[in-house]
Amino acid sequence: MKPYRGEDFEDVLINYYKALNYLYLNKREDALVELRRTDEKLAYLNSHYEHKNVYRSDAFMEFLSGVFHEMGGEYNDALVSYRRALESYEDYRKFYGLEPPEFLIKRLLLTAKLSGVYEVYEEISSRYPGIEPASMGKGLLIVLLECGKMPGKKEDFIEIPIREKNDTYLVRVAFSYYEPSPIPVVSAALLADNLQAELRTMEDIQAIAIKNLEDKKAREIAKATLRATAKYLAYKKAREETEKYARKKKKSKKEAEFLGLIVGKLVNIFTYTTERADTRSWLGLPQTIMVGYMELDPGSYSPELRVRKTNGSYITLSLPTISLRSGEIKILSRRVFD
Repeated sequence: MKPYRGEDFEDVLINYYKALNYLYLNKREDALVELRRTDEKLAYLNSHYEHKNVYRSDAFMEFLSGVFHEMGGEYNDALVSYRRALESYEDYRKFYGLEPPEFLIKRLLLTAKLSGVYEVYEEISSRYPGIEPASMGKGLLIVLLECGKMPGKKEDFIEIPIREKNDTYLVRVAFSYYEPSPIPVVSAALLADNLQAELRTMEDIQAIAIKNLEDKKAREIAKATLRATAKYLAYKKAREETEKYARKKKKSKKEAEFLGLIVGKLVNIFTYTTERADTRSWLGLPQTIMVGYMELDPGSYSPELRVRKTNGSYITLSLPTISLRSGEIKILSRRVFD
């Protein structure tokens, strides 16, 4: 069995989890290295595809990169990441139905102001009138809520009959696909100090996975067609060699052809049943990642999440008590499986 290389989005999410781990170990620069690698991976992968994927940049990872840069006072770098996140949301809007959250615009305006890049500030202000930059004097709490579990891949196939002498050779071309499953969370709110902020879905992993496999389908079918061609040639060779051997053994033409037919059928059964799509996947991934954003005055807080599930019930998730200073950013994360 071949090693499982993983889908493009799965490869990128490895760096997401490594970045969070580094951040929680207070290794912010190492966390940023992991986020930069997501860009490098997607650029490398798409450069090797004849037909480019829709998933060529990750808006959520760019947003996180901007936040991580802000945590270190690197406002120029944060501005670049936020602008790239906003650009990536053009694809997210078109293909996944996700709009850029207002707080992304607020951070972009703030970092443009702090970096002294006023032409960008004016441009974004004119595109998004009514949105003010984030407050410089407050602290910021960001909560990442991972929702659900990714469904497994399923297999589909195409059958192509090829007429061959007194037989029909059946070609099977298999490919994998994702069938969406319900996401267990309908909505969620971040609560702290009598304040409330609705979480926004920033990363729809399930939608990205479905579209990514659709983009990949043509490549999968092309590879499967090459395999099918090799198997068909093996089938023809087996028939020919069997008939040749039978004639050497003084069998009649009819008997030789019959033996060739039997061997050919056996080869076809083998090639048909061994043509399978690769349905391996990372089942532990969430379907979506929601983001809670709350600007808070300096002080201590005991935040919590109020989550509404698809069955109509509500659950409350406690979060660690935090202390925020002016201009400080804290990131917390939780997971809801079902």
